[in-house]
Amino acid sequence: MTIQFHTDADGAAVAVYLNDSRDSMLGFDPADAQLVLAARFTIPAPSTAEEVAAALEGIFEQLNVGGELIAAFDYTVDYRAAGHRSLSVGDVVTIGETAFAVARFGFDTIPAAVLTAAMNVAAS
Repeated sequence: MTIQFHTDADGAAVAVYLNDSRDSMLGFDPADAQLVLAARFTIPAPSTAEEVAAALEGIFEQLNVGGELIAAFDYTVDYRAAGHRSLSVGDVVTIGETAFAVARFGFDTIPAAVLTAAMNVAAS
């Protein structure tokens, strides 16, 4: 798997999309996804697959228990202040140009064309 990141001096751009589909808890399905942009922030740019996995797990942890069981990052405070629910199965996190769907265990990589199709479904 080749991972490409849009990075700059400040790190890698992250976007979090909540899936408002009724069946999102069954997993990410581009045919019925209803993705809503919930957050944008920057993290230190990961450079290996292990760092990507750690970044995704960290984001998941922050957007579920940040500020409750662990200290919240600035992006977590903003996310909570906006009234967003916890990150769950079927939601999507992008790091740079690569998208990942929250799965029952870990994350599944989503090809760009699949994510674009899902966003077009949500927009219609």
